[in-house]
Amino acid sequence: MEILAALANATGLVAFSAWIIFQAVSRVLNPIAVSGAEVTGVAIAGLGINIVTILILHGAGAWDLNTRSALLHMIADLVSSIVIVVGGSIIWMTGWVVLDPLLSLAVAVVIAKWSFTLLRDSFMVLLESQPQHLSQEQIEGSLLQSFPQIKGLHDLHLWEITSHFICLSVHVVVEDTLLSDVQDLRRSISAFLLDRYGIGHCVIQLEC
Repeated sequence: MEILAALANATGLVAFSAWIIFQAVSRVLNPIAVSGAEVTGVAIAGLGINIVTILILHGAGAWDLNTRSALLHMIADLVSSIVIVVGGSIIWMTGWVVLDPLLSLAVAVVIAKWSFTLLRDSFMVLLESQPQHLSQEQIEGSLLQSFPQIKGLHDLHLWEITSHFICLSVHVVVEDTLLSDVQDLRRSISAFLLDRYGIGHCVIQLEC
């Protein structure tokens, strides 16, 4: 549900950005009257609400993908409010109404870029792809170096099923011995992978 919520949030931000771009282009081509004083007043009120919300989300301390998406949404609103305050003030003083859609275009492009990154990350988790910050070769090398009992590794797979919950499966080759004699090795490998790489769930198949 966390990833689906993040995906929905990112999709909404992309759609919102596209709508802003469409409206901004229309108003550049056909400018309309804008009340700078009203725009500035509403933007200042929105700015205060956005700051409070960002502080609440930042204080939550849960940096999963869903929290990131909500925080991104609020930051996008915060940036929009700041730009609107500046733009509304200039329009109020100069009457240059075309500034409103031009600033809207700039904000929409920035939000769209952030949103596409979040959208990509959500899709990659849903596809159970390998986390970008982990390398199979690096993990294999560190296991072979740290555990002399391991004679070989194969079929190592990494995937992420939700934010910061990474899974691993691997076939570990050891010398021919009783299975009961290598259970400590299995537990040690799992603890090592959790401590060094943050891999929370390991499926380790022992072979000889």
